[in-house]
Amino acid sequence: MNTPQRIELYLKGNTWIARFVNDPQMIELFGTDAIPTPFTASAEPWDVFETIKHGNPLSEVILRPPPPPMP
Repeated sequence: MNTPQRIELYLKGNTWIARFVNDPQMIELFGTDAIPTPFTASAEPWDVFETIKHGNPLSEVILRPPPPPMP
């Protein structure tokens, strides 16, 4: 049985990033598994999630929690 594609969404700076976990094709095509989305930090996390999930209905999409603030 094939494992569903996993996409992790997280904020990096002012941009939402989509990381395609264990997807060698993404690395082959783009040289990375983390692709910037068109969403900025002002976008609601649920809106980012719903949009990415809608475009990737066979994938498991998760929102990663933000890193803790720097001391």
